[in-house]
Amino acid sequence: PAGGYSAGIAVDNVNGHVYWGNSPDGKIIRADLDGSNQVDVLTGLGYVRDVDIDVENGLIFFGQTIFTGSKGLYKANMDGTGLTALMPSTDPTSLGLDIKNEKVYYQDVTEMRRINYDGTSDISIAYNSPTGFFVDTVNSYVFVGHNVLNKISRMDLDGSNAVDLITSGLDSPHGPLIIGQVINENITVIGLTLTANQTGATYQWVDCDNAYMPIPGETFQSFTASANGNYAVEVYVDSCMVRSACVNINTVGITNEVGYRQQLMYPNPFSDRLYINPTEKVKVQLFNMFGELVGYYDCAEGRMEIIFPGLPKGLYLLQLSGQNNTQVFHVVRD
Repeated sequence: PAGGYSAGIAVDNVNGHVYWGNSPDGKIIRADLDGSNQVDVLTGLGYVRDVDIDVENGLIFFGQTIFTGSKGLYKANMDGTGLTALMPSTDPTSLGLDIKNEKVYYQDVTEMRRINYDGTSDISIAYNSPTGFFVDTVNSYVFVGHNVLNKISRMDLDGSNAVDLITSGLDSPHGPLIIGQVINENITVIGLTLTANQTGATYQWVDCDNAYMPIPGETFQSFTASANGNYAVEVYVDSCMVRSACVNINTVGITNEVGYRQQLMYPNPFSDRLYINPTEKVKVQLFNMFGELVGYYDCAEGRMEIIFPGLPKGLYLLQLSGQNNTQVFHVVRD
C-alpha cells in the first residue's frame, strides 16, 4: 500500500499517526503507528521527497523534485487542505523544521536554505551539499548531514560557527536524527501555581479556554493563575514540543475561608525561619520551584515558628491547608 518507494517519515506522537511520502504515486499517506488505517492525505502530487510535520500548528511540509517536472517546497494542513507553494522554483530533497521560530530548513541542490512558514525571508545559509537537518531549538543549533563530504556537522541557526562532528566512517550520510530525552508533559499544581515537571526546556503557558492561545509573558517553568480557567504548558526540547493536559483553576479570589489573620505569614524574604499565625489547625508544606516537597509541618491555631535549616537560597511556594481551603504564598529564602 505504501508504493514502490517511500520518502520522508514524520511521526505525530500526540495523535498516534505516522506520515510518509509515496514518491511514485505522488501522494502523502497517514496511518496509525502500527501501520493500520492508512489514509491518503494528499494526492496528485509530483515526486515527493522529504516530509515533516508541525503538530502544534497542524501543518505538513514536503518537497517535490524535478523528476516529474513538478518541483518545489510546499505546505498543507495535516488534513490535506490548504495546499500552498512556499518556494515552487526549488528542488528540495531534505527538510528540517524550527518549530519554535516557525522556519523551514531545506536543501536546494548543493545549497542549504531557510524560509519562514509563510513563505517570506527565503535566505541562503550555506553551500555545503546538505542531505538532512535536525534543528535543536533549545541550544540554537542545526545539525546537518553531508552525503558528498561524508560528514555530519553542527552550526548556529543562521549558519555561522560550523563545526564538523563526525568526519570518518560515514558513507553518504542522510539525516541526522538526534535522539534526546523523553519530554515530561506533567504539571505539579500547588494552589494557584502550576509548574512544568520538565526541566531545562523552553516553556509557553497557554489558555485552554481560548483555543490554546499563548499567555503573554508566561514563558517560565512556573505560572501563577490570576483568573479562574483552564491552563496548559507547551514544553519545547530540541525541535520537539509536547503540550500538557489542561488544568482547571477555580480558586482565584478565594482567600478568607480558612480564617487567616492579616499577619498570617512573615517575614518575607526570610533567612532560616518563618512565623505563621493561623486561626485554625493547618498543614504547612514548602515546595521548591520544581514542585518537590522540601518541608512539612502540622501547625495548631496561633503563632508558631517554623525553622528551615540549611535551605538553599531561592524562590519557594508555601502552602497552608485548612479545613475548607488552601492558600499559597511565594516566599524567598535570602
